[in-house]
Amino acid sequence: DMPKMVGMLNGLFSLIKYGLSNCDGGFGAGRGCTEGDYSSAAGRLTLSISYSEANDDAQAEAVVSKLSTLLTSGRLSDSTKDIIKNA
Repeated sequence: DMPKMVGMLNGLFSLIKYGLSNCDGGFGAGRGCTEGDYSSAAGRLTLSISYSEANDDAQAEAVVSKLSTLLTSGRLSDSTKDIIKNA
């Protein structure tokens, strides 16, 4: 049902922009709505990937693989991963 899909997308975008709050249709409780300021949010999304220039190719493959898992549940094909890695 389309209204639920739009609500879900609004909530996900709000989670990225404001953290876990009620801003712009977010999923959290009433908090401040300053984009990028997560101090008043109940939580926020983070991702930390360590990078070493010693082995760029292997590092790029590891980062693309991790992002593939996070963003597409691992559904990227090997050829698509190669395109992203070489970009």
